[in-house]
Amino acid sequence: MKVFLNLFVFVCFLFINGVIYSQDEISFFKGSFEEMTSKAATESKCYIVFFTKEHCPPCDKMKEQTLSDPEVVTLVSEKTLMFEAEMPEFDAIDLAEKFQVTAYPTLLVFSPRGLKIGEMVGGQSATSLITFLEKLN
Repeated sequence: MKVFLNLFVFVCFLFINGVIYSQDEISFFKGSFEEMTSKAATESKCYIVFFTKEHCPPCDKMKEQTLSDPEVVTLVSEKTLMFEAEMPEFDAIDLAEKFQVTAYPTLLVFSPRGLKIGEMVGGQSATSLITFLEKLN
């Protein structure tokens, strides 16, 4: 009985750790754009701004498929910060104007110092996004 109980506790522990620590989607930065750029500079990380829009099928597809791909999640989570600018939110409108974004979805990639180093426009597959990001390194 004691062996069974120990085994049960061990399995529960593994399950809880898997649920808590597995990441199956991109974790967008929580906070303002300015806070994210400051954190990126402090941590010497590039950052990605994902411009998206309500009722945009390619945007939804990227969120559901591309940005939840395990390889994309790992690559983005380990090496960058990611910010979601969803239209028509006021801050997103300002950012879209500032960076001249006119099509959705658009991904802009910046160096830790805030220099734009890459841009992808339109819905992307996980493979194309990974290839694009790896070329920037």
